[in-house]
Amino acid sequence: MSGDGLCVDAANNLYLESGNGSFSAYTNGGDYGDSFVKLSSSNQLAVADYFAPSNQNSMALNDEDLGSGGPILLPDAVGSVAHPHLLVGAGKEGTIYLVDRDNMGQFNPTQNNIVQTLPGAIRGVWGSPAYFNNLLFYQGVGDVLKAFRITNAVIGTTPVSQSTTRFGGVGYTPSISANGTTSAIAWVDDTDGFSSNGPSVLHAYNATNLAQELYNSSQNLLRDNPGPAVKYAVPMVANGKVYVRGEYTLSVFGLINLIDTPVISPDGGVFFTNLVTVALSDGTAGATTHYTLDNTLPTTNSPLYDRPFVVTNTATVKARAFESGFNDSAVASASFILGSAPQVSSVTISSSHSVLLSCSGISGQRYVLQASVDLMNWIALSTNVAAANQFDLSDPTATNYSDRFYRLLELP
Repeated sequence: MSGDGLCVDAANNLYLESGNGSFSAYTNGGDYGDSFVKLSSSNQLAVADYFAPSNQNSMALNDEDLGSGGPILLPDAVGSVAHPHLLVGAGKEGTIYLVDRDNMGQFNPTQNNIVQTLPGAIRGVWGSPAYFNNLLFYQGVGDVLKAFRITNAVIGTTPVSQSTTRFGGVGYTPSISANGTTSAIAWVDDTDGFSSNGPSVLHAYNATNLAQELYNSSQNLLRDNPGPAVKYAVPMVANGKVYVRGEYTLSVFGLINLIDTPVISPDGGVFFTNLVTVALSDGTAGATTHYTLDNTLPTTNSPLYDRPFVVTNTATVKARAFESGFNDSAVASASFILGSAPQVSSVTISSSHSVLLSCSGISGQRYVLQASVDLMNWIALSTNVAAANQFDLSDPTATNYSDRFYRLLELP
């Protein structure tokens, strides 16, 4: 059952799905290949009842194990007067079986004598479904996550909602977290990366509308990487946290308290001749802001910001906010450059229609000359080191354009 455990009811009966193998139960034998099996814990685990699909022999011959999936027992609230005690399960064929636990239907080679059969409702399953508030959640392999409504012992034949992301790999069992019957989240760990030693990806969906993905761990893999994927990993939810196992790791996901990113004023790209005064601000009450001037990442050991400061040399200011009990803020960055902004002071068109640009800047500094036809989309024409404070650049391709604009940018 792809790592899933057995189910147990209030009378301590155990339930399982079996895989390919010999099947002789319907001729009074003791083999139950590709079957739902009920074991009596009060009678030395003797088989108390069973159900095998009518195509059991074909399933065994074609390696379509029923036992790739695991069953779950459903609450009596979704049953009917005739069928109050239900279990549901599926296997490699992607057929969903709804079975009466009190009368499981056993075997009939021409029809399934069970509550309901939904052939092809999902793709193959290596795992169990999840249940929440009259909804069954199935994640098939090569399929999207699907939610089916079940009421009065009837499963809707089409999903009431489904996600948009298909999972490859093998082995998925969703988990549900909720605040009572509200704010439900469906969690699935995509382990498709197992074959390439890649990371698993934890997905969170609105359980009442699976098309709405709330989060996945690849959105910020540097922070949220669960580690190399491992097959049959089931997200476990407890005490407001989600536990995800990787091949060598156990990752714990939970809500994080974020601090606002500091704001640097002026916001960078500023040229100055003598000095520039820089101010930092942060919108999170109680947070402290630390900064650096050497392009390194700020830590709590970096200078503490308590008032505006003066920059007198070319520098990159980086700022980050910190507070106990919160995740550190993102890093704000702004560059301040000592000297005058580079300029194109004049443009001359030669007899061959090439363009010569007279420029001013700082001797020894690198500059990139860019051109545009609409002042929105710019392309780099050349990168140059100024031989003097006054220097010339050219554009031999100008003859291809009726109008062209130029700008000169200083490089770090």
